[in-house]
Amino acid sequence: MNEDNQSLAWRIDSSAMYNKLVTTALKFTPVVLVQHIPYKTLANGKYKPPTQTTKQRALQKLILSYFNNVVHLIPQLTNNETLQLAFAESAKILPYVTTSRKAVKAYLKQCLDVWSSGEDSVRIAAFLAIRMLANAADNAMLDLVMKSTYLELVRSSKSTSSHKLPSINLMKNSASEIFCLDHATAYQHTFGYIRQLAIHLRNSMKTQTKDAYRQVYNWQYVHSVDFWALVLARACSTETQLERGEESELKSLIYPLVQVSLGAIKLISNGRSYPLHLHIARSMLHLSRHTNTYIPLAPYLLPIISSQLTLSSKPKPSTLRALDFESNIRAPAQYLKTRVYMEGLVDEATFTLAEWLISAPVHGSIAFPEITVPIVVSLRKTIKGAKSKSKGGTQKEVGVVKGLVERVEESAKWMEERRKGVSFGPGKLADVEMWEADLRVEDAPLAKYVKVQRKARTKRKNLIDKAAKGEDEILDD
Repeated sequence: MNEDNQSLAWRIDSSAMYNKLVTTALKFTPVVLVQHIPYKTLANGKYKPPTQTTKQRALQKLILSYFNNVVHLIPQLTNNETLQLAFAESAKILPYVTTSRKAVKAYLKQCLDVWSSGEDSVRIAAFLAIRMLANAADNAMLDLVMKSTYLELVRSSKSTSSHKLPSINLMKNSASEIFCLDHATAYQHTFGYIRQLAIHLRNSMKTQTKDAYRQVYNWQYVHSVDFWALVLARACSTETQLERGEESELKSLIYPLVQVSLGAIKLISNGRSYPLHLHIARSMLHLSRHTNTYIPLAPYLLPIISSQLTLSSKPKPSTLRALDFESNIRAPAQYLKTRVYMEGLVDEATFTLAEWLISAPVHGSIAFPEITVPIVVSLRKTIKGAKSKSKGGTQKEVGVVKGLVERVEESAKWMEERRKGVSFGPGKLADVEMWEADLRVEDAPLAKYVKVQRKARTKRKNLIDKAAKGEDEILDD
């Protein structure tokens, strides 16, 4: 009798023997099946179940029984190596069991559970099994995988911390790969879920209550926006279009996603909500870079800088630790009007603005000098206002912004120098595109400035990570 009071024909008391038996069954069952009942792999990488033969019909129940046992076994395994083996080898059985929806759904559930909560190596093995399931020639299977994967991602991102963020990022990056397997199938899901985000935003704008605002100002909404930005950036990138030889069906969804995202930023504009604004701005920046789409982010970043540099009173000194903008979407009340929060906000907003200015759709445009005029005017006005109001409390932050303004002006002059020899007018779009394609933006003064800033921020982050682990006790300024 076992623990469930079931009578068993035999039992294994040796754990070593049990592990060998499980390993042998997992490794060699797919080999035997491929030898006796081969399945067909199509040119596009998808697979079809084996053709119906007398041998296949005779073994089908046995194969399904074996597969169900593997699904039952997976949650009981505690060794990571055995778990990886279970996912890797069970995925090879999928072509034989895709006709059983019940078995496939149970298997997908186990894969998603591990993918959202296991060790990194095991999670990757679980994801590869999910991708194998998505590669079935039956589009209904891909629909099931896309829907289940996204819903699991949303459930897992309800709360976010600095420890959990890498795990969520891994989920977003791997899930975006699933949605890029078939753009036409992904369109229906992407359209529906972006529309869902738009409905939440519309309801918040209409009702304007705290509960309504929470429908948008939460981690699930932020991660959803970032996830769809990743999907569209991957599906609609220049490299993907060249590889496919045609424009992606998903490209038409860039505009609605941008509208929803910028609408979420405009919903609430106060000091506590600025971290969320920066999160969404970074997602839009990623989308803009990869799809070469101009997204006007400056009007949403400049108010953050100006609001902090033109405070009516001197920033309060504080012993609070610097706010981690990556793992926070709302600043705690005690951070408002403190020096540590002001420094962090100005630094993050200025760097994000610099990253946007150096992106191909902005700095790679022949109109870069004209694009930067209102930005430079606004920042210079902010600097002037900060000097008159700060009473010596914001020199460091003013210096950061002033440095950016100077580099932007130098880059505008650099672009004007290269435009001097242009013989075509703005209406000659083909000539404009050819000229922009030959432009080396990385040689511009602003590009060099951003490169130095990236290195400094990376170094700072590494020092903070080491200090958090207790490897270094002192952080360099």
